[in-house]
Amino acid sequence: MKIDITQRKLKLQRKLLKNHYYIIIFFLTFSLLLVGISSFLVGRFPRNKGVGDFPGVCKISPDGVNCIGTGFLVENDLIITAGHVVNDLGVDAEVTLIFKDETVYNGIVERIEYDPNIAHMDVALVRLEKDVENPEWLMTLGDSERVDEGEEVRVPGYGYDCLYDAPRGSISAIRPDENILVSDVDINPGHSGAPVYSLTQKSIIGIIIKGPKPDTGEGKKAIIAINKIIEILEL
Repeated sequence: MKIDITQRKLKLQRKLLKNHYYIIIFFLTFSLLLVGISSFLVGRFPRNKGVGDFPGVCKISPDGVNCIGTGFLVENDLIITAGHVVNDLGVDAEVTLIFKDETVYNGIVERIEYDPNIAHMDVALVRLEKDVENPEWLMTLGDSERVDEGEEVRVPGYGYDCLYDAPRGSISAIRPDENILVSDVDINPGHSGAPVYSLTQKSIIGIIIKGPKPDTGEGKKAIIAINKIIEILEL
């Protein structure tokens, strides 16, 4: 009788251990599944806001209140933007640069290369009156010759009501003879001068421009290739 009871206890213990094993396997599998889903969602729907996301992007204001476009930091004291953004102000005009963390810098329009009849001639430089001390704000310039059709991009900038966002899209066409890239990214006029960030290269491959643009198609946006910008501005 004692042996029979002992055997029953052993069977019960083995059964309980087996059930615990299945429970542990279930929770481990479920946890891994959640991690995989979270990683997918982070990659598919990246944050559009936050100081840690493209901190070197700034809005450009002629008076410290209204914004006329977007710029981005490429040296400690140098901002690139679109030429048409500051063309009406002119060279040597004073502007205010407001970064994502609301830090304010004063700057001077140093150079404007803008010709409304040439699509890629729409760039400008703004020199800050003092250096930005945080090196993480500097944005890396990529290589537009390495861009492929279908490459995913983000365009951080200041749209309607000077509000920051960073919409996502892709490169739908490449026009090497015109130094133009074409994208389906959904932006508005406030993104003029905004950097186009390649999720493949992890760097800037161009900037959003105005026009007259090449025939990009309905809903498409024209981008000056970064290699041409480097050439024009002699960076």
